[in-house]
Amino acid sequence: MKKYLNLLIISAFVFSLSSGIVWAQDSLKVNPGNLFQQNKEQLKNQIKDLKQEKAQTMETIKNEINAKRQEMQTTIDSAKQKIADLKTKIKSEKDTAKAKIQEQRISGRELALSRFDTALERVTALKDKVSGVLAKNETNGLDVTIAKGFLATAETKITDAKVKTTEAYSLLSTSANQLSAENKVKLQTLAKETQDLILETQQALNDSIKSLKETLQTKIDTLKNTSDQNASVENKIETESTN
Repeated sequence: MKKYLNLLIISAFVFSLSSGIVWAQDSLKVNPGNLFQQNKEQLKNQIKDLKQEKAQTMETIKNEINAKRQEMQTTIDSAKQKIADLKTKIKSEKDTAKAKIQEQRISGRELALSRFDTALERVTALKDKVSGVLAKNETNGLDVTIAKGFLATAETKITDAKVKTTEAYSLLSTSANQLSAENKVKLQTLAKETQDLILETQQALNDSIKSLKETLQTKIDTLKNTSDQNASVENKIETESTN
């Protein structure tokens, strides 16, 4: 009797152990469909996080650029006021000949600086126009990532050109006296660098529009091919139905 009782206990233990193993195996089984769905959701969340991070980074950069431009504009406004003060001071100059020379000098500087301003205003207006075109196409579902990259380059070039212009304003508003040889060279360098930056900005904006056109053409070609394929399938179905 004791023998059978021991056998019964052993059998019960083996059954319990087997059941536990089966349960563990079932628990470790992975449903491919569920796994795919989990990976898909995880990937979507990662992409969403990356987009949010990119948007925050771009917003931070944008704010920094705007703050820097505002600072430069303040410097330019201050320089313009200094030039206005110099013109007022010249009027009180008793030496007529000296006063006339200084007036001509200040007028020449104002003209040079206005050319800096005009060039920047034109290229900035062009940049804003391109930005508006990209925004409109992006809203319509077109991928303008590459085009926006060129636009960002143009933004950077404009900021750099603004820096050069600010330096020129500071240089020419110090006094009504003739520039030193060193400052003349510096002014020529600033003018050349500003001109180069504006040309590079124009090139970046041209590249942006070119990229937009290429992307748009690719989408048109894709839609056309899809339409042709659908038409081909419909014709085939119609032909088989007729036969």
